[in-house]
Amino acid sequence: MFSLSWSLTGHQLSISTQGGFSSNLGFGTVLLCLLWNVGTISARFVSVSLFISTYGCWIVPVAILHWGVMTIAILHRQHLHEEESIRVYALHMIMASINLVQLVSVTPYQTHLSSTLFYTLSFMENCLFTGAWAWTVIEIIPEINLFPIFGLSIFVVIAFSVALFSRQLYFWIVHRPTIE
Repeated sequence: MFSLSWSLTGHQLSISTQGGFSSNLGFGTVLLCLLWNVGTISARFVSVSLFISTYGCWIVPVAILHWGVMTIAILHRQHLHEEESIRVYALHMIMASINLVQLVSVTPYQTHLSSTLFYTLSFMENCLFTGAWAWTVIEIIPEINLFPIFGLSIFVVIAFSVALFSRQLYFWIVHRPTIE
């Protein structure tokens, strides 16, 4: 998870410098971006793992549904026209499959609507995955100790919340408008 988070951090920082937002990013901004990626990916990993441990193959239709929504969102965001090539559509479908885990953009200009949609959907999915797992475990084993169940549920919410807070700080520092 850390390697994936670090590589996504490098990609996001590269996109930020290409967009002309900042050419010299300090240690703090790199750390915020890394914390953002670690939080979202670890919350996603834990919630999906818990869901798979209980529901197994049901992850496939859920992933297909998420992929479909992300593909539509990316195609809508790019305002593709009928004359676009199949390669462009294929690239956006591949990007949607990457977005099953983390929102990744190939351009420095990310709209607030698309990122809000993605993080809202991801947070809801993480909570539903974790909640479905907790409900099933409590129903199957009524005498189970609830501390690990609540601990993992709270971890998912806190990790995602810290990630979003780090993301907001990162964008506030790197992408704040300049006053001339």
